[in-house]
Amino acid sequence: MKSLFFLLSSLAISYFCLNILSSIQGYVITSGDQNWFLPIAWAFSETGILFHPLRSPIQDNPEYLLIWHGWLMPWLQGHLNPLREYSHVRLSGDIIALLTFCAYAHYLHRQFGSKYAAICTPALAAVLAYQVGRPELIVSAILIVHFYLERKFDPLPLLASTLALLAITSPAAGLLVSVMLLLRLCASMNDRREFFALLFKLTVVVPLLVYCLTSILSGINPFDWLRGIIDHGQIVSDRFGSGFVQYFVLHSKIPFNFMLLIPLVVIMTLFIRHSDPAIASILALIIVFLIWYLSFRLPLAVYNFLSLAPIILVSFGERLSDINKIIVRQALFSIVLLSLACSMAMGRNGLIDVINFKGGNRVSDWLSAVQALPVNSVIRHNFDGDPFIFSSGIEPSTFLAAVQQGLIPRMDGELHVDMLTEKNSLLPRGDLNDEHSFFLDVQSNSGRLAPLRDSEECILVSNFHPLAPEFFAIPLGRTLKDWSFAIILEEPCIVP
Repeated sequence: MKSLFFLLSSLAISYFCLNILSSIQGYVITSGDQNWFLPIAWAFSETGILFHPLRSPIQDNPEYLLIWHGWLMPWLQGHLNPLREYSHVRLSGDIIALLTFCAYAHYLHRQFGSKYAAICTPALAAVLAYQVGRPELIVSAILIVHFYLERKFDPLPLLASTLALLAITSPAAGLLVSVMLLLRLCASMNDRREFFALLFKLTVVVPLLVYCLTSILSGINPFDWLRGIIDHGQIVSDRFGSGFVQYFVLHSKIPFNFMLLIPLVVIMTLFIRHSDPAIASILALIIVFLIWYLSFRLPLAVYNFLSLAPIILVSFGERLSDINKIIVRQALFSIVLLSLACSMAMGRNGLIDVINFKGGNRVSDWLSAVQALPVNSVIRHNFDGDPFIFSSGIEPSTFLAAVQQGLIPRMDGELHVDMLTEKNSLLPRGDLNDEHSFFLDVQSNSGRLAPLRDSEECILVSNFHPLAPEFFAIPLGRTLKDWSFAIILEEPCIVP
């Protein structure tokens, strides 16, 4: 099993190294919720201010200041990113993911042996790869540091520091993980009064730490930040989703998330049995409620549930002495299935990444296309009526890259090209200074083989992938998962 552990670890490390190389090369690979956080990291590295240069989910926050979410992730990645251009904005996150994975692999191997470490390695690698570009990656990094230090420090200072860092990283995921840490601690303490005394001290110390860290490091008023989180929380509380099976059982990035519930239930049951039943039961019920409220109620918020994966796997390893119990063996079997599924998913994504790395699109492709447009051209965002919400598939990374290169002077729902050259031969004849309106269409995990357009609109530039990637004639997906774009003139083509 030791050789299997090193083999799986080496494959996972190779996957993270490939992502690092892609980030260095400048591929546009940000999508989805990453575009809520990575632009803030880039803006902070450029200006020293935590704000989103394009949008805010809070309508009364026109300055786009970061007061609706945790601030540690963009603050940290803004400081650590060695390459300042937006096209490399994922680089620091990819490096953190690699180091965090190596730390978990070493910890699991040292504490629980090569067999259990080999079982958990694919699942942890898949979770960390999914978290790149999101605050939950920093949550996982904070947790592994906590696990390494918990036997060297007293519970109060270490736990207070961990809970405060989780709070300023991701309020929702941090709350869920914090309660799980308290349940785990409760199982190791036999005295109820000792636990309540520690809990009381934490309720005093943690808010003070959060206030001090936010005031000193973030540059954000702690009370404005708290009000923003409350306002955003009220917006989210009104949301209800559907597709539980799709997102928790058949999710394309982390398959069989739902199977994490089996070891989670077993771990909580063992915690209750080995601690004060009343306190542990209350904490377990709180965890169940938070999982439902923050994830199951909102299937798109699978990331909140997955933030529990590292602590579930570590806590389960600590209970391997109960392996003779049937329920524990069943939970271990579910972890094996989870890792097998993650191995297949990571292998598929790795093959697609190799294809992308050899011939994928870079930010430079987009910048060259923008430079080829005439002066005073306008490229419209694909808004769906709400100037703060991008429709699915639109990548703010492209716009920010163009802004950084000085091609676009302002962002107000449109991009005004103020740099170039030479007139495209397909443009209507006329003065170069005539304003022409263009539409940007993006292929990003959409499966579309060609750009969308009306019958009379003219496609000026398109690098859509017409074929799905294949491995020995076996299709790996509908289209390449890398980013592709088309610039469409909203006028008929005129061929000279």
